[in-house]
Amino acid sequence: MTCAVALTASALAHAIADPIQILQPWFNQQTNVVAWSADFIQIRTLPTFNRPLQEPGHVDYKSPGYFRWVIGSPPRTIVLGQPSEMTVAYPFLNQVEHYPLGPAAPRQWRDMSSLMQAGMPRDQKDFLSQFKILSLTNSTQNWIVQMQPTHPEARQMIPHLDITLNTRNFLLVSTRLVFADGTTMESRYTNQTLNPSLPDSLFQWKSESRAEKSQAGPRP
Repeated sequence: MTCAVALTASALAHAIADPIQILQPWFNQQTNVVAWSADFIQIRTLPTFNRPLQEPGHVDYKSPGYFRWVIGSPPRTIVLGQPSEMTVAYPFLNQVEHYPLGPAAPRQWRDMSSLMQAGMPRDQKDFLSQFKILSLTNSTQNWIVQMQPTHPEARQMIPHLDITLNTRNFLLVSTRLVFADGTTMESRYTNQTLNPSLPDSLFQWKSESRAEKSQAGPRP
């Protein structure tokens, strides 16, 4: 028994040393994912707060490059992404900001769009073009992938991030972003649906909204 346990531990350690081999089923699975929806709980920790802040939300994703994050109930922040533009709306403030995402757009805006889609790569090539894997560890029933953005400007905003995957079916369990100031933002997913029918209009800001539209400045 001891010998068998030792061999199993040795094999696992060898496998983790080659994260691409372990994650290959996930990459293969992602090539068949054209849309994804889930509820989530967002947990934020800030250096100035003693307790984490928690809010419910819902996310929709459609390949390639469409996403919709609704944070809070009622919504406090809505982030809509399309290949050519990202829109951030703050309903309580009656404000909307637009960030162009074309090739001529500031790099930091394109990087932020990529980070919003970190858990939904199209395939292995797409993932490795945007992120470098730092480590892969096994925790109970999950794989935890720690990584960093490949682009230096993105690393200035987010030095590293984690993706947690279920070891049995490689579904996304959570994503966790670590910001340069020490703030963390984790989203834990439930009620996931693979390949739902999502109309393009879902990812467009409704012009009939009372929120004021504005062109984004030099942030986010």
